[in-house]
Amino acid sequence: MAHDLTGQLVGSEIHGFHTLQDLDVSNTMEEAKGRWLRPNEIHAILCNHKYFKIKAKPVHLPESGTIVLFDRKMLRNFRKDGHNWKKKSDGKTVKEAHEHLKVGNEERIHVYYAHGQDNPTFVRRCYWLLDKNLEHIVLVHYRETREIQLQSSPVTPVNSNSSSVSDPAASWVLAEDLDSGAKSAFSAELNDNLTVKSYEEKLHEINTLEWDDLVVSNVNTSTTSNGGNVLHSYQQNQSLLSGSFDNQVSGTPSAEVPSLGLQSQDSFGTWMNIMSDAPCSIDESALATSISTVREPYLSLVADNQLSSLPEQVFNLTEVSPAWASSTEKTKVLITGYFHSDYQHLAKFNLVCVCGDVSFPVEIVQVGVYRCWVPPHSPGLVNIYLSFDGHKPISHVVNFEYRTPILHDPTASMEEKYNWNEFRLQMRLAHLLFSTDKILDIFSNTVSPNALKEASRFSIKTSFISKSWQFLMKSIDEQTTPFPQVKDSLFEIALKNKLKEWLLERIVVGSKSTEYDAQGQGVLHLCAMLGYSWAISLFSWSGLSLDFRDKFGWTALHWAAYYGMEKMVATLLSAGARPNLVTDPTPKNPGGCTAADLAYTKGYDGLAAYLSEKSLVEQFNDMSLAGNISGTLDTSSTDVVNTQELTEDQLYLKETLAAYRTAAGAAARIQAAYKEHELNLRYKAVELNTPEHQARRIVAAMKIQHAFRKYETKKSNAAAVRIQHRFRTRKIRREFLNMRRQAIKIQAAFRGFQVRRQYKKIIWSVGVLEKAILRWRLKRKGFRGLQVNSAEDGEQEDGVEEEFFRTGLKQAEERVERSVVRVQAMFRSKKAQEEYRRMKLAYSQAKMDLEFEDFLTSEVDMLTDI
Repeated sequence: MAHDLTGQLVGSEIHGFHTLQDLDVSNTMEEAKGRWLRPNEIHAILCNHKYFKIKAKPVHLPESGTIVLFDRKMLRNFRKDGHNWKKKSDGKTVKEAHEHLKVGNEERIHVYYAHGQDNPTFVRRCYWLLDKNLEHIVLVHYRETREIQLQSSPVTPVNSNSSSVSDPAASWVLAEDLDSGAKSAFSAELNDNLTVKSYEEKLHEINTLEWDDLVVSNVNTSTTSNGGNVLHSYQQNQSLLSGSFDNQVSGTPSAEVPSLGLQSQDSFGTWMNIMSDAPCSIDESALATSISTVREPYLSLVADNQLSSLPEQVFNLTEVSPAWASSTEKTKVLITGYFHSDYQHLAKFNLVCVCGDVSFPVEIVQVGVYRCWVPPHSPGLVNIYLSFDGHKPISHVVNFEYRTPILHDPTASMEEKYNWNEFRLQMRLAHLLFSTDKILDIFSNTVSPNALKEASRFSIKTSFISKSWQFLMKSIDEQTTPFPQVKDSLFEIALKNKLKEWLLERIVVGSKSTEYDAQGQGVLHLCAMLGYSWAISLFSWSGLSLDFRDKFGWTALHWAAYYGMEKMVATLLSAGARPNLVTDPTPKNPGGCTAADLAYTKGYDGLAAYLSEKSLVEQFNDMSLAGNISGTLDTSSTDVVNTQELTEDQLYLKETLAAYRTAAGAAARIQAAYKEHELNLRYKAVELNTPEHQARRIVAAMKIQHAFRKYETKKSNAAAVRIQHRFRTRKIRREFLNMRRQAIKIQAAFRGFQVRRQYKKIIWSVGVLEKAILRWRLKRKGFRGLQVNSAEDGEQEDGVEEEFFRTGLKQAEERVERSVVRVQAMFRSKKAQEEYRRMKLAYSQAKMDLEFEDFLTSEVDMLTDI
């Protein structure tokens, strides 16, 4: 049924099977002929249905033990199997009980029960998952359940039973569903079987009986309504248990056997009362209490009788996780394994875990998985195993280690997480650099002389990168640099050289940087995320734009501000990156975000204030260059304030005041320009509506029409002259004119006939439409009152364009106001003032470094030209 035994199973953390070999499908299917599948086995099969065959048609008269899988979306009539199932009172619908099964501590599986009409012990169970993504896969299991009551078989643990029952009465095979002949035959066969079997076999049978067979439903369970009578099936179970105990526990007085809680009607009565109070759902706590009152005395009695005769290692312990614990803390430990085939009934007993000299109870998580909490212990190795009495082991004895706790740095986990994130970004950058070569394009195309000249200049400017290898090798030979730093330097030099080659290829080809990775970012954006400020100078020398956007409209400055990288922001600004660019609009931010907005959302208030000031100054310069603003702006706040004779608070206050003065001045000038532009538009709109302007527009339109008509006349005359030139002779011209007149008459008559014939139909149709819809139904004017005004359409288009401009203007004004507010917010935060101060110093340093590099590159250019 399965395809690959080595396949990794989905949901192994829930059902506990990692591979199909762990699930042991062939053995499970063989055992399914004599038992129901366990919830974790059902969950494993349904979650991994790709490894099994899905039936395309319903099975016909399946035998006991048959297990098939269907797809409910592809086959809705999978229940049509040819068997006659028990019907509801209407005699048409199959009577099915519905339950939810737990896997672990959560409900995960639907199950529907159906009993045979002719053979009530033949049961069909249909399972599918509660998960909406996998609920279309159905597992159907057919089985003859008479063997449950006649012979022992492995059973599903009680804690994996259903927790909510829609029809509890149909969940089990009731005695009243069997006819009298079947009851008597069943009782006779059961009594004979109990008489013949030995003590161990009968004890094993009682241990492996399912609670479905020991507990009856809530139908007619009230002793008051029936005069104290009990169901026949309940009496059968009581007599079965009573007979078993009379034969097994020799020498036990009859008074002590109700003390066991199995013959007492009150024990089962309590459970049935719980079910009668809630017919559609069973309270788990009440059910657990009721079951425990019945099971624990009996199991303890049986355990005392069997412990002495148990061999060693009846439980195969496969794993203890974790294999060590802190010596100062209480630790949760999971123990996995399974009982040998001859001792699977012992899974219902209460187990204890012995760790060192201490024993404590274990909890069943699911079949084969047990949980316990080990207490603190002195450091060292101890023995751990499972037991019934806390002394004799029933499993392998394995070593368990208690370790001395190590002082843990709370920032270590964050550092490790940060390193992994950084490594992922480095992997993405390396993939882009090494997977997008243009060498073939260079070889296949002719390279222009200008491109070769630019490439040679770029190569000379970046020649210092090739010399970095020498310094690295020298530091390794002299062992002056720590090993982790050497590894980082090696990776950085390799990236520098590859980035140099990558940019050189694009300079030669003359293409722009348009490569993105799977997440939508380019090389420049990844360098900004990683804080590689050395890459900015390479990009600026190559001529590629530093404002290159990713697929979401983010530039490198946006990413640097988002991650709060002050040095990278300063380097980008000093190299010419624009701080007032806006990202693509999103439903959350219809107006887009600036770099200052992104820094503010991440909590970098000082960086956001600095970028807001830079954005306002940049926007002012752009508007001045476009002629929308006249005059100059005081930018003294961008200069580094002299720290002599000033305290720290005075220095921060002075810089904050200067920044606010610059931002407020730029914002006021920008908003004034917006208002002036809006007034000019309104003035032009009013001016266009004056009669004089309309008259000028009409005159201009008439001139255009006259010119067009004159052009058409000239063209027609020229055509006529060419035609006449061909028919210069009088005779031929006369014949031509006669033929033309006749042809024109025929065409005119035919066209008139066609138009008249169609005109009547159009008039009739329009009349019906006008009267039926416009005049009678809508009570409006007909087509006679319809007027087409093209001027209104033009005004609507102008209104749409004006609305679009107003929306954009409103968003721009909001951005200006936000920038001023963020600069003003520095007065209330010393942390923001410190960040602003650091940004100013970083920008000044980056500016000085850039000027020095420009000086060196200019000297190199001069030497190259010479």
